Amino acid sequence: MKKAIVKYFYILVFITALIFIQKLYRKYILILRLEQNLPKYLENIYGIKPQVNIVILFNQVILEVIDIVSAKVSEEELIEVIKKHITEFYPLLNINRISIEVK
Repeated sequence: MKKAIVKYFYILVFITALIFIQKLYRKYILILRLEQNLPKYLENIYGIKPQVNIVILFNQVILEVIDIVSAKVSEEELIEVIKKHITEFYPLLNINRISIEVK
C-alpha cells in the first residue's frame, strides 16, 4: 500500500512538472511571435521599422524598442500603443510583468 502511494505521488509530481513546462513553453513561443510581429506592427503605424530586443528573465520580460526616435512620437504614446497591441493580440502575456524601454 505504501509503495502505491509513493508511486502515485511521483506520478503527480511528474504531471505537475509537465504542466508547468508546457505553460512556460507557450509563453516563450508567444514572446518569440511578439518579437517578430511587433516591428511590422509599428512600421504599419509609424512608417519606421524599429529593432525590437526582448530579454526574458524568470518572472519578467524586458522589451527594448530601438531606432524609433526619428518618428515624431512621444515615448508615453509609443508605450501605450505597444501595451495595447500586447493586450489585444497576446492576452496570455501579463502586461504587468513586461517592462517596455524606448531607446
